[in-house]
Amino acid sequence: VNGVMGVEGYGSSEGIQGPYNACAPNPETMSELAAVMGRVMNRPSLFKVPGFALRIVLGEVASSILASLRVYPKRLTDAGFTFAFDDLEEALAEIL
Repeated sequence: VNGVMGVEGYGSSEGIQGPYNACAPNPETMSELAAVMGRVMNRPSLFKVPGFALRIVLGEVASSILASLRVYPKRLTDAGFTFAFDDLEEALAEIL
């Protein structure tokens, strides 16, 4: 939430307009996210959620998740926005 608010505040103060990808500067896979969360929380990352289960719960949104899209915050970084954390493990350690 703080990251999104930081992006919104930055955009408002800098006069930035139009769509921006509000995402981390270093995209990770779901497997990597689960592994890092397990390490940070000192818990094992034991299972994967099958695609059909995501489709049942999330419907069409599941397609975006399962497509493994790599999104970068190019316009934000080009505009000079700096992220509090460049590393997933550091960010999760801070918030969890």
